[in-house]
Amino acid sequence: MRTATLGSTSTATRPQPLKRLAIADRGISAMRILQAVRERNEQRGGALRTVLLVPAGEATCLAARLADELVTFDPAAPGGLDAALATARADALWAGWGGVVEDARLAAVCERSGLPALGGRPAAADGVLADVVLDRTGAGWVAGLRRSTLTESVSMPYSPELAAAALDAARAARAAGVVTVGFDPAPRVAGALCAGQAVTEAATGLDLVRLALDLADGEAAGVPPARSGAHAVAAHLRATGDGRVELLRPPAGAGIRVDVGVTEGDRAAGDVLTVVATGRDSAEATARLHRALADTTLVLDRGTTNRGDLLGARAPRPDAALLVAAIELADAMTGVDRARFLAFARRGRPECAASTVHVVDLVHRGVRYRFTVAQVAPARYRLTVDGATLEVDVERLGAHERRLAFGGERVRAVVGVQGTEYVVEIDGIAQRIGRDDGGLVRNLAPAVVVSIPVRRGDEVAAGDV
Repeated sequence: MRTATLGSTSTATRPQPLKRLAIADRGISAMRILQAVRERNEQRGGALRTVLLVPAGEATCLAARLADELVTFDPAAPGGLDAALATARADALWAGWGGVVEDARLAAVCERSGLPALGGRPAAADGVLADVVLDRTGAGWVAGLRRSTLTESVSMPYSPELAAAALDAARAARAAGVVTVGFDPAPRVAGALCAGQAVTEAATGLDLVRLALDLADGEAAGVPPARSGAHAVAAHLRATGDGRVELLRPPAGAGIRVDVGVTEGDRAAGDVLTVVATGRDSAEATARLHRALADTTLVLDRGTTNRGDLLGARAPRPDAALLVAAIELADAMTGVDRARFLAFARRGRPECAASTVHVVDLVHRGVRYRFTVAQVAPARYRLTVDGATLEVDVERLGAHERRLAFGGERVRAVVGVQGTEYVVEIDGIAQRIGRDDGGLVRNLAPAVVVSIPVRRGDEVAAGDV
């Protein structure tokens, strides 16, 4: 997709006021434009309506709950987006940076429909970037300078020389709206709005998404805001594996801003949330950011996140993670025993063959561990491994959160189950602990084996029935 505003160049002609805005977007950027429209309507008493174009499988996502109208379509079907856009009856299209469909397809659809497109993902550009605000007459200013990568962004001190060069490059490209100018080494328009501009917003108090909306509606760029000198850093928490969110609790606190794109039950793909921290200097802002990332609680039913990379030098705690996994698995085995007892009891012949001690086999990074786990009190467990015995007190703070006390220390843990693995987070660092059953196939309820459709030596793959 081209620069900030497809279909618009520097012209003094004021367009008709926007009445219906189609949003072909997802996640954080979809939420940002929805919030900007709602605030604009609240402030001005307007009636700009939002129409979210969303794949059918995401019709209950967070953005879909907040949009005024919803149009579902198949992103893979030829003409699917054209049909959805025609149904939306929109005056403009918000492309954002969430990636519902490819930029080239969005550009082609806008060209066929004649609709201006706001936003659009930026070209890959690392290093020094300038966020430029331009109206249709070419008047404008530079909101801020930053260094950005795919996962992190840092605000930079304002440089009049770099700002002037960025403004000239944006005007030369006949851009309008909010654009990103990169220096590689010559200044050039690198794209439009993106998650990294959150640090510019945090350092200046601007809402660049709202500005892009106002500029697309023909408003003037106005005057630049006063510069506060605050330092801002941002981290973009990304999910891999296309899992569903089972638990999400964003961080809070002084100097912390969080842009959230999903809620519990949503599919998590790409950016889940952006955490921005501000401070009086770089050290204070960075400390706040790391604290906020560690305080974030996120559990997926599959896949993982990049939080460990964002937290950097924090040492993992495999000892605590193994204790958590051993206790969780022992509790699951106790639950199976209880279910079996109740199942037989309902048939009038209760049998109690359950053991008060469970032997748990786990594997972590290729190393196998055998734990003996005994629950000796409602919240206390005695674990033995490699001849050493340890008593652990466990507080269950929810479906996924635990607090453990052992060996004179207290540890907060977040645990999720993904297939045969436990994903245990200690101090924000996730570790995968596998269940080592040595090829044993387990069923979690009483059952009768009807047939075994394989023979010794057959090869099977995950998902085969």
